[in-house]
Amino acid sequence: MKEYKQTIKTINRSSFLTEQDLFLDIETLGLSPKTAPVYLIGLGHFTQEGYELIQLLAENKEEEGEVIHRLFFYLQKADRVITFNGEAFDLPFLTQRSQLYRLGFTFEQSKIHTVDHLVLDSFDILKAVRSLRRILQFAHYNQTALEDFLQIQRAEDLDGGKLISVYKAYENDADPVKEKTLLKHNAFDVIHMPMLLAMLTYRSIPTTAYSVQSFSLSEHAVEFSAVSDLMLPAPLSIHKLGIHLQFRENTVKVFLPLEDGKMRYYLPNPGDYVRLKADGQLLPKALASSLPSASYEKVDAENCYQEVAVTQDSLSETVLNRYLKQLLAQLK
Repeated sequence: MKEYKQTIKTINRSSFLTEQDLFLDIETLGLSPKTAPVYLIGLGHFTQEGYELIQLLAENKEEEGEVIHRLFFYLQKADRVITFNGEAFDLPFLTQRSQLYRLGFTFEQSKIHTVDHLVLDSFDILKAVRSLRRILQFAHYNQTALEDFLQIQRAEDLDGGKLISVYKAYENDADPVKEKTLLKHNAFDVIHMPMLLAMLTYRSIPTTAYSVQSFSLSEHAVEFSAVSDLMLPAPLSIHKLGIHLQFRENTVKVFLPLEDGKMRYYLPNPGDYVRLKADGQLLPKALASSLPSASYEKVDAENCYQEVAVTQDSLSETVLNRYLKQLLAQLK
């Protein structure tokens, strides 16, 4: 088994992290833990000197147990393990492979249990980012997609599947070029994970107080700009209910279409309202309890709104601040 260490001083530690947080990423020879060994474990943690990358490489499949056993040395110094999709892949995989060597490692209910009754918390970056789908609206949520969004540069390397054949060849010839290729992909994953935590900033959008600075009214739309104390790491566009929001740093620009000079004021908790069929009026469900059920219909997030006439006199920063607060709250 080979163990490599290097310290990167250019990676900033977010307030989310402590020196007891341990980033983890594994490389395997397949997707099934029943048949595929772990050949490389990448770890990362912050020290006083910077971000330390540790890579544990099995020079052949027979060294898998030694690599997993060495992992325990670093787990004993940690309070929390941070992964990318690790709760679905890495941690269950390690659980099953550890059993082959009678090593105590189990993952269940967001907790890692190891020998000597050590219990570690688990934090999965992918799981956290996917919970923001109503805000982010991405087509893909893999690690490279998030890196592209944050403009994190990754030099060209092979993906995990293509590395399997590289490792099998490396077992036979111990070629240093192949070894470098194997380490390179894993290193990118582990080094970039702390940077991906910047994505968590976006979860503050629904509860952030934005203050409208300027607005304009035309026949077909209201456009306005607002600022806040929330600084976002990368621009983000959100399309919701026909409304376009463009976030950049601490500013949001909103394009709000009008229909017949009216804006739609969307309300939270659509399950609390119904709409009268006779005149289209939105009514709290509690008030509709005495009416025949045939006289009203249920509403959902897309049609739970009130139409409000907009004029130059009625429009104000106060009105738009209230509107924006209500709109952002629906992104939770």
